[in-house]
Amino acid sequence: RANFIYKHQPGFLKNLHKAEFSSGASRAGKLTLKSLDSEMLGFPQGADEIRQFHPTAIFTDETAFQITAGDAFAAIKPAIQAGGKYTAVSSANPSWFQLACEDRTDEEML
Repeated sequence: RANFIYKHQPGFLKNLHKAEFSSGASRAGKLTLKSLDSEMLGFPQGADEIRQFHPTAIFTDETAFQITAGDAFAAIKPAIQAGGKYTAVSSANPSWFQLACEDRTDEEML
């Protein structure tokens, strides 16, 4: 998604902060913005995929359709508790994501 957004923004914005893509440029990879001393990493779903990192911000898309979303959230919870940010968005689907949105822990509907 970051690759798509970057490629479709106006040229003056691309020239302001040039991005470098590596390790794949679509579903999982790395986007580096040296001028901002920042990088964005893409991960496949799953707790073990992100557990080894301590990110400052996490964004997940279509979280309600990720089978291991709850486990992934638990894996990155220490980073969130240390001041990291977590943002999850999705269209509707009964899952861990719905329980989280409703601030529920029961699984009666799953």
